Amino acid sequence: MFPTEEGTPQGGVISPLLANIALHGLETAVRAAIPGSITINGKRQRNWKPEVVRYADDFVILHRDVQVINKCQQVAQEWLKQIGLEINWEKTQIVHTLESGKGYETGFDFLGFEIRQYQTDKHNSARNYQNEPLGFKTIIKPSKKAIQRHYKHLAAILDQHRSAPQYVLIQRLNSAIAGWTNYYKTVCSGKTFRKLDELIYKKLLAWAIRRHQDIGIREVVNKYWRQIGKAKWTFATREGLYLGWHSATPKIRHLIVKGSKSLFDGNWQYWTTRLRKHPEINPKVAKLLKLQKGVCVHCGLLLKSGDLIEVHHQDGCRSNNHLNNLMALHRHCHDQIHGQKVDKQKPKISTN
Repeated sequence: MFPTEEGTPQGGVISPLLANIALHGLETAVRAAIPGSITINGKRQRNWKPEVVRYADDFVILHRDVQVINKCQQVAQEWLKQIGLEINWEKTQIVHTLESGKGYETGFDFLGFEIRQYQTDKHNSARNYQNEPLGFKTIIKPSKKAIQRHYKHLAAILDQHRSAPQYVLIQRLNSAIAGWTNYYKTVCSGKTFRKLDELIYKKLLAWAIRRHQDIGIREVVNKYWRQIGKAKWTFATREGLYLGWHSATPKIRHLIVKGSKSLFDGNWQYWTTRLRKHPEINPKVAKLLKLQKGVCVHCGLLLKSGDLIEVHHQDGCRSNNHLNNLMALHRHCHDQIHGQKVDKQKPKISTN
C-alpha cells in the first residue's frame, strides 16, 4: 500500500473521459455475443441484439428477454476482468421497465434520470419496426433522488444567505437553477420544474418574512416581488435582477447522435445534415440548409455546427422572404457580399 500523489482523483473533471477511454469497446463486445435474430416457438424474432448505453463506468443493458440480460451480464463481467476490473454487484440490478409484480422492480435510475414505461392506448403508443403500436410509451424524467438533492441544495443556499442582500441570493440561486434545469430540459421535466418553483417560492416567502417581522406580508411581498414583463410574481431587485424560475427554461428534446459518430471523424456531411434537424435552429434556416444540401452558396463549403449562419436576401429587399430569394451563408461570406463599411477617416486629435 502506498499513497497516490499523482494522477486524476475519482470524480475529477477529466475522470469521465478517462473512464470512457478505458471502457471503450464494452458495448461492442456485449452486442457481438448475441445474434441479431433468433427463432422461438417457430417464430422468427428480429432485432434480438441488446441495446447497451454507457457513460464512464455506468452502463445499462436493455433487452426484452431476461435470459439475454443474464448472458450479457456474464459477457460484461468477463470483458472487465481482462482489464483488471469487476462489476459492482451492490449497484447492479435487473428490473422491468413496464411490468411489476413479477419479482422485479419497475423502472430504473440512470445518471440522475428515471426511465420507465407506461401502459397507453394505441394512439399514444410507441411503435415497432413494422409501425405497429406496442401498447406502451417510454417516459424519462428527473429521478426522485436527484430532485431531493437539488431541493436540499437550494434550501441550503437560502439558509446560508439569511442576512445577505437580495441580489447576492438571486445570483447564487440562478447559478444552481440554471445548471440543473439545463441538464434536465431535454426530458419530461415540466411538472418537476413547476413543483420545485412552488417549493422555492414558499422558502423565499419565509426568508423574506423572517427579515422583516415588523411589517405585514403585503409590504414584504411588494418589497421583494415585482412584475417583470408579463410575469407578475417575480423575485427581483429594484435594479432589475430577477430569479430565473425552473419552469422558465425552454424544453428542448435531445437529438441522438447516430452510432459511433464523432465531431472528429471528418464526416461533415452527417453533421451538416444533423444541423438542420437541431431543435434550436431557426425553421427558415433549416429549410434553406435542406435546399442547399448543407452547403454555403458563396464559398461552397459545408455549414457546420458552431458556424455563424446568416440569411442573405439576393435582391437586397429584406421584406422579400420567399425561399427562392434567400440563401444561408457563413457570416463572413455574408459580410464579403455586402462589403464591410470601414470609416477611412483618421480620428481627429484635439490639442489644448
